[in-house]
Amino acid sequence: MTAKDFLEKYLEYKTFWCFHHSKNSKPAKIRLKRLNSLLKAFEISKENINPSVNLKYSVTGKSKEWSRAEKLSKLNNLEYFEEGEFLNDREKVDNKQHTPLPYTPVSTEI
Repeated sequence: MTAKDFLEKYLEYKTFWCFHHSKNSKPAKIRLKRLNSLLKAFEISKENINPSVNLKYSVTGKSKEWSRAEKLSKLNNLEYFEEGEFLNDREKVDNKQHTPLPYTPVSTEI
């Protein structure tokens, strides 16, 4: 299973199975369970939270701040992935290796 395979399964779930009329169906629950297993296999589930990451969250116009622990406690594994929180828990070097290289146009002149 590759990251591409995972993303295809994720997009299928988000496109067809996560809506209120179908998300409680047996096929939707099976797909969500598979996605959660894949999130764990790719080490992007809440099981991989780095407790040393200390962030604060706020909403523009609101005076209340939330600690990262408060925010993460309200997220399930899929939301943790969707909001990109897993990127905060990885080493910066790990994130860099997955960042595409800048585009450099190649001259076709002879």
